[in-house]
Amino acid sequence: MPLRTIVITVFFLFFISTARGDEPNPPPTQAEGEETLTTYPQPPDDYAGSITVKEIRVRGNTYSDTSTIINYMTIDVGEVFADQGGLESAVDKSLRRLMDTQLFSLIQVYDLPRSDPSQAVIYVLIREGEHWSIGGDFWYGTLGRKNLFGTGKEVGITLGFNRLGAYYHDPYLFNTPLTYSLSLHHYRGSRYSLEPDDGENVVEGASFSLNRTIARFDFGLHLSDDLTLVARFSAEHYYPYNQSEGFDFAPFSADTVHNNNTLGASLTLDLRDTNWNPNSGALLLANYERGFPRLGGDFSYEKYGLDARFYLPIPVSRHTIIASRLYIQRAEGETPYFLLPNIGGLGGLRAPNYGHYTAPTALLASLELRQRLFSLPLFGVWFEGAFFVDVGRAFEEGEKFEVSELLWAVGPSLRLHMFAFGRHSARLDVGFGREGYELYLTWDHAF
Repeated sequence: MPLRTIVITVFFLFFISTARGDEPNPPPTQAEGEETLTTYPQPPDDYAGSITVKEIRVRGNTYSDTSTIINYMTIDVGEVFADQGGLESAVDKSLRRLMDTQLFSLIQVYDLPRSDPSQAVIYVLIREGEHWSIGGDFWYGTLGRKNLFGTGKEVGITLGFNRLGAYYHDPYLFNTPLTYSLSLHHYRGSRYSLEPDDGENVVEGASFSLNRTIARFDFGLHLSDDLTLVARFSAEHYYPYNQSEGFDFAPFSADTVHNNNTLGASLTLDLRDTNWNPNSGALLLANYERGFPRLGGDFSYEKYGLDARFYLPIPVSRHTIIASRLYIQRAEGETPYFLLPNIGGLGGLRAPNYGHYTAPTALLASLELRQRLFSLPLFGVWFEGAFFVDVGRAFEEGEKFEVSELLWAVGPSLRLHMFAFGRHSARLDVGFGREGYELYLTWDHAF
């Protein structure tokens, strides 16, 4: 038997074995609430008092610590709810948060029948899933090991044509609300094209290549189930080279090694029903970053902004979603060109890049109408169609905001979502703008 046939056969058998009935993630019907996994025994009609969570029982976990599972839930022993509706909402949210971990192949959460209507016992039944994860894009891949020692920790590596890296994340340090992560990545040969209005000495078509090595440490605190505060330190090493004629963009010099050491913070409010392809809720992210020469860096600057995302289901169809996004970023001081706010590309204005995408101030607004199309029984695959509208612009210093100067992009999108080997999404966007159209194909969400 030819070697190629053997390799293909082994890979196919492995793929089928990991995607059969006990798939590592719930099927789309469960994730989107089509199949009810939670039961709510109703208290007597004449009971209108508060309800206290007396106990949380976790069963079925053979590897994951019980405390780790409870950490991901939004219910605590001793917590008091004003009524049955509040308890039901918390139970449903806990179910979805456990689904979002992608650590289990089966998750069921029950509010057990009560002899005392004021005392609730929450029963959690799980089945362990596959803890290896595979992801990435066309130019790189990631391999991660999740739930190390049953404590939710994750470690992984990134390999690609132009990158190499490793990361480690602990979501609940010593079963406390503290979290931290470490990462080290190297990016080789990234190409940057300057826009004609980026400086008086910059000519059209000027560009340069860049090698980057970035070490980062994040330390966070879960202020509540939905609110997280993170402090960040980043040590970055840059080497620009292969600059074209016309490259002269202060404070960045070609063929010179640069260091950029920063301190930053972010505040995240996550009210989405799920963190993967949400159907309802909102995500608000405020960020601040400052470059410090006193820490050994070469640049002194500040960068701050807001990223707000909203998801609204259409009442007449639970498979139709309106998703919107507002993105605002501002940079001040000696900000390196490649760290300036940018609204172009897959996560921004989906249209041909004709300038005004990178500048000290950036504004982007996006609106999408998303409609689930159909699903396939193999590997938990389902398709989604969308129509998007993007409006935005990056503004130079002193440039006034004028509605007539805003750039725009409109177009259709086709998305594929899959539950095999973790949760993955691929999308094809066709963006039409003032100067033609552009195709975007990637393994990632729009927002």
